Amino acid sequence: MERNGHANREKNKRDLQRRLSEVDLTLGIYDLVPTKYIRIDPRNPISIDELEKRLFEDHGIDTTFLETGIEGIYQSTNQNIGGMINGKKNELFMKYYFIQDLASVLSVTALEIEKGNSLLDMCAAPGFKTILCNDLVNGELQVTAIDSSEKRYDRMLGFFGDYNIAAETYNIDAQLFRGDSYDRVLVDAPCSCEGMVVKYDQTANRDISGLDKALEFSQQDVLDLTQTQLQLLQNSFHHLKKGGLLVYSTCAMNTIENEGVIKAFLQQNPNAQVNLPAIAASVDYKKSDLGMRIYPGATRGLYFSRIVKC
Repeated sequence: MERNGHANREKNKRDLQRRLSEVDLTLGIYDLVPTKYIRIDPRNPISIDELEKRLFEDHGIDTTFLETGIEGIYQSTNQNIGGMINGKKNELFMKYYFIQDLASVLSVTALEIEKGNSLLDMCAAPGFKTILCNDLVNGELQVTAIDSSEKRYDRMLGFFGDYNIAAETYNIDAQLFRGDSYDRVLVDAPCSCEGMVVKYDQTANRDISGLDKALEFSQQDVLDLTQTQLQLLQNSFHHLKKGGLLVYSTCAMNTIENEGVIKAFLQQNPNAQVNLPAIAASVDYKKSDLGMRIYPGATRGLYFSRIVKC
């Protein structure tokens, strides 16, 4: 990945503008601050009325949590609901609720996980999509979670311990994983982060990412990423049971890492078929024959495709 001087940054910016324009977006997306969405922790449930009351009493935060159409997921009318509020630790956060963007939630619910399923999460760390998968079926899920980054993997193990997630875990490159066959496979692939206009960082206790992150990636970096993405997708599909569902997702907005990867994969796998879900939640998205692109605005940007093995 190129991280050189001003000239490279300007070239990366021009290339980024061009890639975004191909999907009807501009650099203006990096001026957006998406709505905060929360997920109530089912291990320590709290009513929305009580949570609103506690945030006001403890921190003076006046917010209303609005239903999204997905159980346990709410939209906050106030952005200031993270781990630190006005210099004071928010003891409610990560105890009663998580911040979890609605676009990410939709990519997980697309798996349509059922009780008793086996799940392979190929790029799992820091683990909150895996935890959501577990919680959707009250823990009645056989989880295998993989991540190649030692630092992120250790964080994931910490979160799994905190939230009592039973999982078989591997700190390896998911391209090299050799395991069983699974009912559901999630591959949230490494990407150019174009749609990550803002994300909440648990360690920094603040919003990070945005344009500076996107400009770290050159056009060649984007092309190189597709090789990794395609290999991850291929290995993920190898581990999917016949009739099972696989979700491939990125937070890139361009067609190269998304439609391009899916098209190449389908050409290599005649027993793979795109099978996209309906989206009931209120998000700005476009659906094609190859996947669904959720545009930055109310949520962060995200692309996903759902594939069934025939």
